[in-house]
Amino acid sequence: MIDNLNLVSATEVAIIAAVVAAVTQAVKQTKLPSAYLPFVAAGVGVIAGIVAVKVTGDTDYLAGALEGLLTGFGTSGVVDAGKSVTTAVSTKIAANKQSESDEETAKINAAVQAALAATPQVTNATTTDSTKGATQDEAK
Repeated sequence: MIDNLNLVSATEVAIIAAVVAAVTQAVKQTKLPSAYLPFVAAGVGVIAGIVAVKVTGDTDYLAGALEGLLTGFGTSGVVDAGKSVTTAVSTKIAANKQSESDEETAKINAAVQAALAATPQVTNATTTDSTKGATQDEAK
């Protein structure tokens, strides 16, 4: 199938994938944040693609570099990098929604407090005379 695309041979893909996987595993042991691994793998893939073209005797260096880039991204798990970006965006959206919700709650609480403050306080001045069943006002 790769031969039908006229990019590189299967041997070149195997060489690129092996080199990218080995270098990526070595870089994982360093203190480089894992978010950068797909880009490291892509760079190594481009270099490995060009080297693979030279080793196999091919002359299409651009195709080798392109295949190295694609193989580098595929080998490193560019999907994992996408997940971290998606997670970061989702977290930011959730924080914004929570902030908006908190603001709305604060506005409602302030409106309720203002309404309560503006309402006159009513006290119950009349009491019931328990012996006669009438209020004291009525008994007088």
